[in-house]
Amino acid sequence: MTKLEKLIKILKSKGKRITENKEAILRILISTKNPIGIPDILNQLSYKNLLPNKTTVYREIYNLEKLNIIKKVFIDQENKLYELNSEDDHHHHIVCTICNKVAEFEPPIEIEESFKKFQKTLSKKNNFKITDHSFEFFGTCNNCNNK
Repeated sequence: MTKLEKLIKILKSKGKRITENKEAILRILISTKNPIGIPDILNQLSYKNLLPNKTTVYREIYNLEKLNIIKKVFIDQENKLYELNSEDDHHHHIVCTICNKVAEFEPPIEIEESFKKFQKTLSKKNNFKITDHSFEFFGTCNNCNNK
């Protein structure tokens, strides 16, 4: 079963209709290596000769996030990117503060284990159930450094 088929099955099991736009958005998210913003999703939809209303795309993204199919990656308050939510693909991001380019990275296993231990301690100390975390480094990419 492909990733798209799995996602469609999940959506149908939750009583959601699979529209042409929704399927196209899922295909874009699946094929994109790095998190992607709604303006880029709209551009890719137009390349596929799909011209949904901007509001429709925002609503679809909102609903996919609400269903935990995708997750939001914050760069700052104005720039939000989205990626598929995958329990078996935990990673972090490096973000260029000039062009907003985002790259994924996986820290060495000992750092990730230390981070998990810290998360448990933090949760216990603050009587707080932590369900997820985000870890980003901010700086400038090579392209922006060379300008």
